[in-house]
Amino acid sequence: MPQLMTVDETARLLRIHPETLRERARQGKIPATKLGRQWRFVREQLDAWLDQGADLPTSSEDWALIAIAEERMAQPGRRLRPFAEFLAELEQ
Repeated sequence: MPQLMTVDETARLLRIHPETLRERARQGKIPATKLGRQWRFVREQLDAWLDQGADLPTSSEDWALIAIAEERMAQPGRRLRPFAEFLAELEQ
């Protein structure tokens, strides 16, 4: 089960003000999910987002594609490559 984080926990992790975090979540700049009236952040998505230079897509469909890419990357002989390159391959 994914680890869900609150705004305060995530703001501490990212070392930004909670209101800045909320604004970036509203803009889709940080991967987030709104449960009722509160934002929640999945730790695994945040880690992946940070690992990729904080520039990953935020829709659930895009996260599914990332999971497929990670599975393929686990195969021997595969190299790590940018997400955009992986998407281009899928579109062919």
